Amino acid sequence: MNDVFLLWVAVVSAGFLLIGHLLALYAAYVVLPEIEAQLSHCKLVTDAKAFWGEYSHAGKMYRYSMTSLVLTCPRLLDKHGLADLDQVNNISVRLRRWIYMPSRLGGVGLVTMLIAMALLGKLW
Repeated sequence: MNDVFLLWVAVVSAGFLLIGHLLALYAAYVVLPEIEAQLSHCKLVTDAKAFWGEYSHAGKMYRYSMTSLVLTCPRLLDKHGLADLDQVNNISVRLRRWIYMPSRLGGVGLVTMLIAMALLGKLW
């Protein structure tokens, strides 16, 4: 493959990674309060809110990651009493997308960039 093409693939992948991160920030600051209101009996989310507080950046990002965990594996967390399965199932698809899409977009960007850098010989 052409080195210039692989370099552009790495640059575009870095752009996808950045867009994924910016979408996660938007979701943590704008969409997360709406999701947390629907997960009022979820122990992971309420404990994170009590520990980190409501307004710090680290707290919002931690609660965003805990919400992502709750939406990713609700049955396991329900078995251990950390989430309410009924509340998790009642979250709309629109809100779920704000949790899933930034991580998927960033993951695709990261993997593509690592592959392009490995093919360029800059990674190992």
